[in-house]
Amino acid sequence: METSFSHSEDSEENVRLIIRYHKIFLRQLEGANKDGQLDDLTYQRLKNVKCTAQTKQGIYDHFDRLFRELVEHYQERLRKRIYKGAQMLDSMGKNHPNYQSYMKLYDELCEELKRSEERGASLGNIG
Repeated sequence: METSFSHSEDSEENVRLIIRYHKIFLRQLEGANKDGQLDDLTYQRLKNVKCTAQTKQGIYDHFDRLFRELVEHYQERLRKRIYKGAQMLDSMGKNHPNYQSYMKLYDELCEELKRSEERGASLGNIG
């Protein structure tokens, strides 16, 4: 009977773990959506992913994948903005009256991507 009780405790602990990580992930997801960093399709898709893992490691792996996917989406969006900015800067030329302000924005986007990639590289798995 002790094995059944222990299994029940593990199951309850796993459910609490899923709920805790799901709440954290939803806060990040909703913040990104509110800031316009996600399109509606990606937001809905990530919001509706359910964790069906039965072990702690499986739960950690599930949410690790979700968080990494969110970060990769954000970084890819930054890369696209940087690419478009570079094209715009090239087409306008250095003598354009807004060149310096656009160049500053371009540099800020590049720095933001660099910081994001460094943070991502320094992270291990959450479990």
